Amino acid sequence: ELSTPPTVDPLAGIPGMSSGAHHHTPGEPRYTAMDLYNAVQYTPRAVPRLYLQILMGSVLIKSGESDAKVVLEDLIGAVKCVQCPIRGLFLRHYLLGCTRDKLPSGPATLEQVRNVVEGTTAAAEDADGDNKAKNGEAEGAKDEGAAAEGDKKKKENNDAIFPDVPTSQPEAPGTVADAVAFLLKNFTAMNKLWVRIQHMPSASGVVSSPAPNNRQAQKEMRRRRERERNELRLLVGTNLVRLSQLDDRYVTAEIYGEIILPAVLEQLTACRDPLAQAYIMDCIIQVFPDEFHLATLETFLGVCSKLREKVNIRTIVGSMMDRLGNYFDDAKLIQDEEDNATSGNEGDDGEEEKVAGTRTILTEVDAFHMFDRCIQKVYTARGTSMPPKEVIRLQTALLNFSLKVYPGKMGQISECLGVCARYLSGQDVGEKKDGGDATGGGGVKFDAAVSSPRKLDDVAVEELEKLLSIPLDSLALRVLELEHYSDLLTFLPWDNRRQVAVVMLNA
Repeated sequence: ELSTPPTVDPLAGIPGMSSGAHHHTPGEPRYTAMDLYNAVQYTPRAVPRLYLQILMGSVLIKSGESDAKVVLEDLIGAVKCVQCPIRGLFLRHYLLGCTRDKLPSGPATLEQVRNVVEGTTAAAEDADGDNKAKNGEAEGAKDEGAAAEGDKKKKENNDAIFPDVPTSQPEAPGTVADAVAFLLKNFTAMNKLWVRIQHMPSASGVVSSPAPNNRQAQKEMRRRRERERNELRLLVGTNLVRLSQLDDRYVTAEIYGEIILPAVLEQLTACRDPLAQAYIMDCIIQVFPDEFHLATLETFLGVCSKLREKVNIRTIVGSMMDRLGNYFDDAKLIQDEEDNATSGNEGDDGEEEKVAGTRTILTEVDAFHMFDRCIQKVYTARGTSMPPKEVIRLQTALLNFSLKVYPGKMGQISECLGVCARYLSGQDVGEKKDGGDATGGGGVKFDAAVSSPRKLDDVAVEELEKLLSIPLDSLALRVLELEHYSDLLTFLPWDNRRQVAVVMLNA
């Protein structure tokens, strides 16, 4: 007959966790969530210990034995010890997954969120002073050679290695400010780890770097790193998704504009990595609400000129224009439906006022000139390094946005065409020329005696033809009244001019 193996306590050998120390009645759990949370921290290997600690921290929050604010602070401090970029990214992403439905959600004001996120300088200085005083006392005790003080110091060190979550004193309940601070800290750390991957020899098993004179091997290594980073970028973007999913009753556009967005943009510009800058800017556009973008449009566009030259500004600015343009179209469609369905009904006045307010905000924000100033700053920062096709594409996106959101604004159309005419004629487009009007791009006309025109490749010619064809749908032959339309036609070959003329006649 097979003998029944003896029952082994899995927590035997851990101080204070042996079965003899816990007498329980049948049907009741032997260990509490707090006991298990403390016990897993005795795991000898660091990475498995942190995964277990995160898992039990999630259980501890769900059990209600400790406040989420305290546990999250303990976990975000514990995961700092893993500095390997790939291991750290997956560890912190696991932390996000385990705590996504357990973040504090209590109400908090703008000042409370700012104090929690940014911290207080005086408190940090006091903490440094206390640490210095403790270190001085410890040195004095060491010089005296007191054995009792040495034992006490050893016990304190052991407690620092395996800290327990404090529960003796009641903590203030967590608020949405603690959730914002937790996610911003995790985002900053994960972005730094993600950027550091490009400085690793390789994450695919290559131990040594290629020889400095082997350019082909260096290019292959660089491409491998880029592929690895592209595969891991979603881990970093999850932090922004979690921020956008916080309770919108407390995370208002004001908190987003004054705390969340500046913190993300500060980390974005500080990393100086083109891949990270392009991806995070796109994440910001996609995950946060349209109302937040309208309230913080100038702040968002102000950082575009500070990005690296390898970042495609046209994609970023175009995505934001499309997002706001679709927002305007949706509001207009809802308003038209409400006008047709409830023309004689006064029961939905609140909804109609909301939609009308949306259109009013879009027109009052003056988004066109914000985008125009952003593009001008990009021209100034990058100078002549921008190819003609990119300049034309930027103005095409701006022209489409103007026709969609501000239909009938002839001055804005003329301004877009004027910038292209000035650039293609070899003149500066970073700033408006003195004496130019407020709507027409400085009154610039092509003059071969003053400047030499830029050469256009086939792609630039196609983009310019597309730009000239866009206003024909809404203006038809009235485009001939635009100041710079005929100037831009002179840059096209004869075949392309003929195609534009055909489109003009058909319009």
